[in-house]
Amino acid sequence: WAAELGSKGQHHEKYIDPRTACSTGGVPRLALQDANQILQPSGEDYVLWLFEDHHAYRVIPTDRRPHVGESIKLWNGDSLGRWEGNTLVVDVTNVNGYTWFDDAGNFYTDAAHLVERLTMIDPNTIHYEVTIEDPKAYTRPWKMVWALVREAPGFELLEEACLEGERDLP
Repeated sequence: WAAELGSKGQHHEKYIDPRTACSTGGVPRLALQDANQILQPSGEDYVLWLFEDHHAYRVIPTDRRPHVGESIKLWNGDSLGRWEGNTLVVDVTNVNGYTWFDDAGNFYTDAAHLVERLTMIDPNTIHYEVTIEDPKAYTRPWKMVWALVREAPGFELLEEACLEGERDLP
């Protein structure tokens, strides 16, 4: 059922892009689409990932806590991080299944498990890799990879407002 739905590209009849209704693009789409900023406050046990997309953000604890209970489903999932050398590994569970991978409508379900790996390969480039497992929609795990490139000096995240009463959805 997922392959047939996905092969149609934009499948508005059943799954509507959450960004149209002012919701988050989800993981990993947030990192793919818009400007973002990654911060690790000195001495803290979390990483903060800010996105221009609809004021979205992710707080990624690195204190080895367990994931929240299975019954809790979140738009960007429950992200827990750990360091493997110079690579930040982020384990994402508890997604609600309403977000997309891209603008074409490719999706995952609430059974998805994502593992993101962010590795600084030079002063201006992070190698981003995400492995997706979703037994409800895919026959095997698969990966997406791209570069996160540092913005020009003086760059600031700007407001990308989504207006209440937005009429794109209908």
